[in-house]
Amino acid sequence: MARRLRSAQNAPVRMGMLNILMLVIALCLVVLAVLALSTARAGAALSERQAANVRETYAVEAAGQAFVAEVDTHVAALREGGIPADRFLAALERSSAGRDDAGITRDVRTLSPAELDEALGRPAADAGTLGALEATFTGPTGHALTYVLAVEDDGTCTTLQWTSTKLWQDEALAEQLLRTDA
Repeated sequence: MARRLRSAQNAPVRMGMLNILMLVIALCLVVLAVLALSTARAGAALSERQAANVRETYAVEAAGQAFVAEVDTHVAALREGGIPADRFLAALERSSAGRDDAGITRDVRTLSPAELDEALGRPAADAGTLGALEATFTGPTGHALTYVLAVEDDGTCTTLQWTSTKLWQDEALAEQLLRTDA
């Protein structure tokens, strides 16, 4: 009996099937935890990029709306003061170029009569349009908003075109999601 007791105490530890199964389950759980963590980080990074794009889009839109309000105010002054439209449009074009606090650039130009006819789809002289402005607002990462505003002879301002785009940037560093040249 003493021999049996000694041999049981000195026997090597045996890995049973249950222990091997527990080891495989633990390894699977570790791999799944790492995958969940990397997916969560990728989702957070994508959400941050999308939030930045939405913030810039709204900032460009707000700058455009402020410009339209400014033009409406000047058109009202034009109507009341009897200022010639060509002088008004040229002055507004000169005073409107620049960059605001959010880094949004503003480029304003008057449209030629031919460009205005094309934008209206009819001759401007027949429509009673005094002139038109094209204003482009561009954010730091390339979101752009273009307005074409016509100043009518009755003192109103009409939006002819309103286009929101994202400019392509070839030199920009883009995240590579899939590599096919390997």
